[in-house]
Amino acid sequence: MDVRERTRAAHRLGCEPQEPALATQRSWVISTTSPSRIDPMAVHEHEPSDKVFWSGPRGFARLYLGAWIPKLAWRGLRTPVEREDLPPPHPIFDQEPALAACDAWIARTRAKGETPKLLPLLLAVGRGRVVAALLFGMVNGLLSTVGRPLVLAWAIRTGLDPEDVSVGRRVLVGVVFGATVFCEGLAQMLMSLNSHLMSLRSLEIASTLVARRAAALREADAAAVAPPMNRTAACK
Repeated sequence: MDVRERTRAAHRLGCEPQEPALATQRSWVISTTSPSRIDPMAVHEHEPSDKVFWSGPRGFARLYLGAWIPKLAWRGLRTPVEREDLPPPHPIFDQEPALAACDAWIARTRAKGETPKLLPLLLAVGRGRVVAALLFGMVNGLLSTVGRPLVLAWAIRTGLDPEDVSVGRRVLVGVVFGATVFCEGLAQMLMSLNSHLMSLRSLEIASTLVARRAAALREADAAAVAPPMNRTAACK
């Protein structure tokens, strides 16, 4: 019986599941108002386990090739899919590191006596994504405009004289053409992924800065219209 099956059995009995003390396991908190079910708002994911799940060659296959989908589909055919069956969220979607880098950049900029601006801030925080998107875009452009036409011309010349070309050479042409198309699609996918992640991170940072500014203005307005006694207390 694996961890998920023990968890389901514990939920049916209305008790808290006891899981092995491993770094890759998740800790589940049972809701006090509904002891027989998991409170989705009380689920806590360990960040190290998330990084282990999405790191390494297996993590690459899970992230870019969707290797976790067939296992989830097979489990869904046998039993209803529950929250613990889903993979943990990728650490890249955690906005805390980006906000920490954003605050550090703003502090350094203000220490220099300069006024922080949004566009330099976004480029400073997400320069890695921008560079990755540009590099993968260049690779995709080179493969689509130079690599694929050359391989197609080679394949056409090979097909025109099939008797003078060995079987190994024809197999080689097919393998090279398939690898070129695969690398072209992979580069395009990685370019789109990095572009979307950069856009998402930019929206998160911009919305967070706007929310902070609005909260600061509300606090300033509240302090300005507060009675003298409350204003003195607020100052303390």
